[in-house]
Amino acid sequence: GLISGTYTIRVFDDCGDASTKSYNLNLLTSNLIIGSPSLAEVYTSCTSAIITNTISTVNPSPIYYPLQIKYSVYTPAGVLSQTYLQTVESGTNDPFEINQLINFFGGEIFNVKIEFKKHSYYADASFPLIITDMRVC
Repeated sequence: GLISGTYTIRVFDDCGDASTKSYNLNLLTSNLIIGSPSLAEVYTSCTSAIITNTISTVNPSPIYYPLQIKYSVYTPAGVLSQTYLQTVESGTNDPFEINQLINFFGGEIFNVKIEFKKHSYYADASFPLIITDMRVC
């Protein structure tokens, strides 16, 4: 795809005469910040939990929707184990939360990577998680 910049376009008619015009292309980007995940204090399952992340922007800038969100969950050995996809169709420019139910690996540390995509703009963050049983299963 094209990047932001000034482009000159020249077109020719049937007689070979050319017309030239310059256009300035500005791509919309959001400087998204993905906050650290939070977890419930009491789990309702012995095998999964909902993680919540707050999404905000740098220097209050607009958020351009829709946003495609991808969660990649890696085993404690670092192997991709689970992938979850979400789309946020619309919203405001205010910080908002995203939630995802993920399966976990007992009391072992594992990584979750969260990626956002909007056209050619990406934001991502990786978080090590340790989810221990907070109730008897």
